[in-house]
Amino acid sequence: MPASSSSLGSLEVNDTSVSQQFLQKLNDRLRRISTIVSSISQTNVSNTVQVGGTNSASGELILTVPGTLAVESDAAPAVTLGSNTTFSSAIALVKQAPQGAAITLQLYAGGAAWGPPLSIAAGATSTTVNVSVVAAIPANAIIRLDITQVGATLSGESFPGSDLTVILR
Repeated sequence: MPASSSSLGSLEVNDTSVSQQFLQKLNDRLRRISTIVSSISQTNVSNTVQVGGTNSASGELILTVPGTLAVESDAAPAVTLGSNTTFSSAIALVKQAPQGAAITLQLYAGGAAWGPPLSIAAGATSTTVNVSVVAAIPANAIIRLDITQVGATLSGESFPGSDLTVILR
């Protein structure tokens, strides 16, 4: 049987053991994917997500950082709130605890540090901080999260922590 081949952009399928019927189905799917990707890339997409603020059903803002943690700026997608919003507590949770040192986080609103740093102690999986005395986050201020420290090596044990969730209530 002659070699079967098909291409879509820079993707090419070429194998003598692949049936024409399979190639037809594969290429149809690739064309659909290409169309979807093309329409997404032509849409004006922002890296900022707007959430409802105090009008949201839960009254919470949740920021997540999946996977093994590292020191980084803008660790979670930036968000904005639709109205001035006051929170009473900030909760930081990890699926796997840091070893050797604490995880330290800083929230920012409108470019300035917002609230005290959050710190999850080595070996712990959560912390809660009272932020009721902190000023309201203004409407449309960009809220972002920096990870300023992660678990470190201590006596041969080391793990930075993983799967971070920060909840503002």
